[in-house]
Amino acid sequence: MNATVAERKESEVTRPVPERRVVVPEYRIHSDDSGYRVLAEMPGVDQSDLEIQLESRLLTITGKTTTPFFEGFENVYNEFSSYDYAASFKLAEDINSDAIEAKLINGMLEVRLPKAEERVPKNIKVTSS
Repeated sequence: MNATVAERKESEVTRPVPERRVVVPEYRIHSDDSGYRVLAEMPGVDQSDLEIQLESRLLTITGKTTTPFFEGFENVYNEFSSYDYAASFKLAEDINSDAIEAKLINGMLEVRLPKAEERVPKNIKVTSS
């Protein structure tokens, strides 16, 4: 096996190592009476490498992947790519920015954007005297 690895090292490592690319994650936006929900696919992003910011109704989501690395080993061959994810959304005026929540599970980011309380439709009970 060492000969095979050595042969690959000499002949195939000359391929350029892929650079980091900026990618817009695939996403979907749902809405109902209570607010909006953004679902974004961000495979390989760890929670610590994810950032969500809100400024002047602009919601910006950024994240990055990290390439696996084994401490103490020499990198002989690599086809892994590292990605930086970035997406921005202009929010409606009816969002309660203090109640925005986000969670990341198995590479799927969910951001909940609830409507401000005064914007949520309410049913009014009608009574008779």
